[in-house]
Amino acid sequence: MSSFTEKIRTSWELLCLSLQVLKKNPKLYLFPAVNTLCAFAILVFFFAPVLVLPFATMWGSAAMVRPADWSVVAASYNAIMYVFGAALYLVSMFVATFMNVAFYNEILRALAGEPVSVRHGLRFAGGRVGAILMWSLLAGTVGLIIRAIEERMGWIGKLVMAAIARRGASRRCLRFR
Repeated sequence: MSSFTEKIRTSWELLCLSLQVLKKNPKLYLFPAVNTLCAFAILVFFFAPVLVLPFATMWGSAAMVRPADWSVVAASYNAIMYVFGAALYLVSMFVATFMNVAFYNEILRALAGEPVSVRHGLRFAGGRVGAILMWSLLAGTVGLIIRAIEERMGWIGKLVMAAIARRGASRRCLRFR
């Protein structure tokens, strides 16, 4: 069997086992729920300006943004939005990673026949908060750099980043406890 086929089979088995654990321990759904809320918060953050700006002229104030002035407003708030966006991205990356560490620990405990609890998972992740923070900063910074390269270099940047990602994925080895 090829290496790729083996990875797919192993991943599928782990997914099935994890779903069985969730079925037996519904309280563990808290972890994916928090991750979903974080993803939703990021979506709201990025789509809020798109939803709010068209209605700005409806409120009638001379100080409100008019369509002709959007480029001026966008330019003046660009730096603030980048900083705020990066901070939101890094915080959400931290929360998602923290919850994933707690969740996976409890899944592995259940697979080992040990009792599971949300409190134990949170305590486990809390004991690794420094490593989770460092990982979140690294992964978030790399993600922001990749996004900036893709935006600045257009289709060439996307092509280069896809090639780098493909090469890195072929060298990675997924290991379980």
